[in-house]
Amino acid sequence: MSLLNDMLRDLSQDLSRPQQIEQTDAEKNADKDADFFRSREQRELFAQSSAAKPLPRRLLPSILVFVVVLVGIVGVQYFLPEKPVSSTAEPAPLLPEIVQEIPTPDAVVTLSPALDERLAALESAVTKLGDAVVSAQQNTATEYTVVEPEVEPVNPNTAIPEQTASVSIQDPFSNTAINQRENSDTNEVVDNEPINGEVSGEVSGGVGDPSLFIAPSPAWQDRQFAIRMREMFQAGQAAQSVAQLQAFVTSHANPYESTTLLLDILCEQENAVAAQQALQQAGFLPAVEKTYYAAKIALLTGHDAEAISMLESALPEAESHEQYRALLAGLYQRTGMNQEAASHYRRLLSVFGEKPAYWLGFALAQDALNQSQLAMQAYQRVNQYSDLQPQVRQYIEQRLQVLQQ
Repeated sequence: MSLLNDMLRDLSQDLSRPQQIEQTDAEKNADKDADFFRSREQRELFAQSSAAKPLPRRLLPSILVFVVVLVGIVGVQYFLPEKPVSSTAEPAPLLPEIVQEIPTPDAVVTLSPALDERLAALESAVTKLGDAVVSAQQNTATEYTVVEPEVEPVNPNTAIPEQTASVSIQDPFSNTAINQRENSDTNEVVDNEPINGEVSGEVSGGVGDPSLFIAPSPAWQDRQFAIRMREMFQAGQAAQSVAQLQAFVTSHANPYESTTLLLDILCEQENAVAAQQALQQAGFLPAVEKTYYAAKIALLTGHDAEAISMLESALPEAESHEQYRALLAGLYQRTGMNQEAASHYRRLLSVFGEKPAYWLGFALAQDALNQSQLAMQAYQRVNQYSDLQPQVRQYIEQRLQVLQQ
């Protein structure tokens, strides 16, 4: 029975196989027809598109001409040499070239006789001028300007600080004008005054005949002569210095430095008559200077009150005259006007700087006014200077012992 079933199954499979094969062949034929029609449609579409059409014949000559022209331009620029660009504008005028010739060491410069003569004359004039200036400088003393530090005003209610500077001290009642004027002459420079003399020159007779003249100024000559006479007086040659000063003052116009030095020396020698004669001949002196020396001459003759009156009359004009104010302060103290003396010495210390003579005068005035504390401080300040005169130091030490009790 099973065998029969197997045979029937095989037979049914054999019958169905030809139908499948026939169906497969039909499908293949249908696929081939579809591919044929699809390729045919693509060929028709390509034939209808512009890519398959040839370029119009009218454009070919233009393209060919463009290519030929382009190749020709490139060839000309590459093979032919460069030529300068021509311009239709007018050429600019050529400027002459400036050639700087560097002279060689062996080159010989030939000058004209006229130029050679002028150069020789100029060289001679410069040589004379240089020699004259050098000789004038050798005879000139070097001058410096001293800038004094500002000094604070003295406050009588405050303690006086210590000072250990070493300077020489002089009696405030003695004549200190000579030394003070010496410092003033050597440390100050007069404005608008040439140090080496005024040089003036003029050329006459053309360039080839120069003449040179060197002349020191009268003020410069006066200053230099006064310096030499002061040194001579300090060296002990008082009579010779006075005689030469008197001759110089008589023979020169307006010798300010020499005249004031002569008056200082005569007053220090207490020669009132000669000092009065010299003052009468010095009409060119300023009014303040005349009053100052007239008061010193009155002091030599014993007229203290008259000297004070003279000095007080011109005191406003003598604000910056140190010797003038120092003389008045000393006269105040000498005549017992201690309050005025203390005030003037305080002003001298604050305006003109600290000096031993001013501190001593201030101490004496405060001591006379019974201002023990201020007097003791001022005495201690003076006592700190190392080169005091023996009698001055002895007096100060005695007063300090009394005031400290």
